[in-house]
Amino acid sequence: MRELLEETGHLIGRKAATLPRHPDWQAYRQKGLAPSLDRLRLLARAITPPGMHRRFDTWFFVTRLDERHVQPDGGFAPSGELEELKWLTPEAAMAEDTREITRVILVELINRLKEDPRLDPAWPAPCYTTQHDRFKRKMM
Repeated sequence: MRELLEETGHLIGRKAATLPRHPDWQAYRQKGLAPSLDRLRLLARAITPPGMHRRFDTWFFVTRLDERHVQPDGGFAPSGELEELKWLTPEAAMAEDTREITRVILVELINRLKEDPRLDPAWPAPCYTTQHDRFKRKMM
């Protein structure tokens, strides 16, 4: 939630009597919201292969935008880490210059929305690792 806010300016929260006090959550406090994870659904996990200069263990989440979502005034807010932010359909994002794992996760998203449009929290999610230069998909 903090990364989403930091990198895009978007908030996902709920009205709450007790608001977060930590400075990282100031934007939530200003909107009278507390961060809310209850609508996030695990989409997938991907772990970069051993031996890479920079390794990541990334968890991908999906949610529907509703009354718990606050878009920043003026749209996306570039962060210095991410620039030229924009909404894309998964299909349009796949047509962009993206890494292979990004395209794999976008296909997961497309299939999930077809098979589970309500985003059931019990839906199984895949974990991608790499062995011998090939993606390995295992359900969690």
